Amino acid sequence: MTEPYPDGTRAFLEIRGKGQLLGETSALSGALRNADVTAVCRTVVQAVGHGRFLAGLGCNDVLVMLLDAQHLHRTANVRVGVRRFGVVSGLSRLLLDLARTASTPFLAGIPQKVLAYALGVTPRTLYGAVAELERRGAISARWPVVHLTDEAVLKELARSEA
Repeated sequence: MTEPYPDGTRAFLEIRGKGQLLGETSALSGALRNADVTAVCRTVVQAVGHGRFLAGLGCNDVLVMLLDAQHLHRTANVRVGVRRFGVVSGLSRLLLDLARTASTPFLAGIPQKVLAYALGVTPRTLYGAVAELERRGAISARWPVVHLTDEAVLKELARSEA
């Protein structure tokens, strides 16, 4: 998700996964918000009006659980893991999560700049981590496509302090 600015630039907001809500912040605050969403896999969207969404919070346990899960997702930001385990490990976890969401080992259309921002690193630091994953045979990157070539290596790196 990105937020468009009047000058034409975009600010990265976050990456959302399967079953996550879009627009809940606007519905809860009552303020109009604008964000652009780019799907990296087949996506089904169900639009729910503001009033219906708020009414559903009072009587729909599933909606409340989704909202709680959304909050947990936001607070368990990928950047925390990057600070603790390192960029290679954080990038490995992020790529595995995106591949699970897309249900494919090919990730296309995610700019390097967005991945760097999601990890809280510079594009140069991201480039180094991508090069390390390629050297270990975990991925093949030909931007804008990243192919996960060895999921076992990625999983190992995701758990390591590399």
